[in-house]
Amino acid sequence: MSNHSVEGSYLSSHSENILLATFYIVIFILSVPSNALALWVFCHHNTNNTPSKVFLKHLAIADMSYILVLPMRIIYHMSDSHWPLGVGACRVVGFLFFVNLYCSMYFMTCISVDRLLACVVPHKTHNLRKIRNAKVVSAVLWVMVTISMLPVLFSQKEVTKQTHNVTVCEQLYIENSSNPTVFSVGWSIFLRSVGIRPAHRLQDDRRVQDHSLRTINVYSGRV
Repeated sequence: MSNHSVEGSYLSSHSENILLATFYIVIFILSVPSNALALWVFCHHNTNNTPSKVFLKHLAIADMSYILVLPMRIIYHMSDSHWPLGVGACRVVGFLFFVNLYCSMYFMTCISVDRLLACVVPHKTHNLRKIRNAKVVSAVLWVMVTISMLPVLFSQKEVTKQTHNVTVCEQLYIENSSNPTVFSVGWSIFLRSVGIRPAHRLQDDRRVQDHSLRTINVYSGRV
């Protein structure tokens, strides 16, 4: 198919489509076995289970779900931005793409917060950092992200566009901002703020410990 330009924000060339298709193919080939192995390990080796391992398991699920959508994107770009799979598939691919993208971001944030709490205030957060709580948080994240992305699946807005004798799937373009994106950014800021507070407390505790050690050294020297 010859080079073409898509009106508005959907500008793509033949070389760009080839590059994107190649990139997605490489990602698909490398990611499927690695994520499958990770899921197998998490499902069959439950010894010494921790909240971080629970989040890692859900992260692998989110990654695998996203990876399984890549073949449709590969077909789209190899067809030079032509979507031959219909409106329903376009909506489903866009929905799954956003759900798994944001879930992956949130589970990585949860892992970071969990490790921070484990290192900074392990005794104070022992009851909080339980496997059951990690599972509840994971379920809540899946539900919240899924609900927030339902407009992508059921919106009345046209998701395909006829341009230059091709059908463009608009759901595959994430450059345009949306209300779900604003919601997701706000939630990420909240999770980050939860992790920042213990860090400040750790700095204050270290200052007190350093001051106490200096006092003890001075007193020992005098004695």
